[in-house]
Amino acid sequence: MSDKNVIVSKVRELFIRYGVRSLSMDDIAWRCSVSKNRLYDFFRNKEDLVLYTIRQDWEEWKASLMDIDMERGDPKELLNDIYYKRFALIWEVNPMFILESEKAYHEVAELYVQMNAEFCDTVVRPLLERAGREKKLREGVDIDFVCRFHQHLFETIFTSRQNLYSNVNMDKSFEHVFGHNLNGLFISS
Repeated sequence: MSDKNVIVSKVRELFIRYGVRSLSMDDIAWRCSVSKNRLYDFFRNKEDLVLYTIRQDWEEWKASLMDIDMERGDPKELLNDIYYKRFALIWEVNPMFILESEKAYHEVAELYVQMNAEFCDTVVRPLLERAGREKKLREGVDIDFVCRFHQHLFETIFTSRQNLYSNVNMDKSFEHVFGHNLNGLFISS
């Protein structure tokens, strides 16, 4: 693994655990056991490091979806499995990482918007459209609205998890937030 990848792997853990604002480039260099100059060899500034880390995580997550054949299997089950993977990923992240990075760095906020649109356009919409063609989707379901609504749910989890979900396990939370919601979109078989 290259120095850059080792740094990013450690930084990911630090951001998830402590958030973005609480770490300076000096802290990051020290905790990664590299000189500050070495850190700047790879990243112009902390925003560059945050963006790179988020992009790398997004690419890894998208690669994990490549194993799923979107044209086979039940669209509802596929969507449920994919949402569960995304929910589990979010569950592990300190919400402050997302909130702080969006507030501190305009480019990060834009990146999240792009990633969410890409997720909807490449995963959610095609599965819902396929379910519609296969007559498995309830009549009158507005796919654009569902995409926006589900994105809102994911964003809400980031911002309210510390309070709303603190006494509930992840599986129960997922079932209530997404499982029941997905069930309402599809025709029972």
